[in-house]
Amino acid sequence: MFRAMQGIAQALCLPTSVGILTNTVPSGKRRNVAFACLGLGQVLGFSIGLVLGGMFVDTVGWRIGWYSCASLVLVLLLVGIVSIPSDRLRQPPTMKRLMTEIDWIGGLLATACLAMLSYVLMYVSKVFCNLSTHMLTVATEWSHRMLRL
Repeated sequence: MFRAMQGIAQALCLPTSVGILTNTVPSGKRRNVAFACLGLGQVLGFSIGLVLGGMFVDTVGWRIGWYSCASLVLVLLLVGIVSIPSDRLRQPPTMKRLMTEIDWIGGLLATACLAMLSYVLMYVSKVFCNLSTHMLTVATEWSHRMLRL
């Protein structure tokens, strides 16, 4: 359950970070550099995280990685609260804004596509599991028959 919540939180980080950069950094070279740093940071963080995770598990155990990550997230939360400026575009939600500023059709299409993709992948995995189970059963029966001869 906690791993699922961690995955959801990580999935929310990319749109949030893009939104923060878009609202706080003016257009031009600075914004381009900011987006480049965001892209590089994600790749480096993923790569370094895999290497450090493997080293921690092989040496001192996985808990040190968990605690260091939680500590780093807490520090970055405090830095973000202090350094990220407030949203200057904040307006109270109205029915007109909900109807005009949200891409409802795009959201529904994206949701439908992801749902269909997950159902197709689930179907393929079920077919693979059924075939492999059947082949294992046939191989087991064949080996038992051969041992009886």
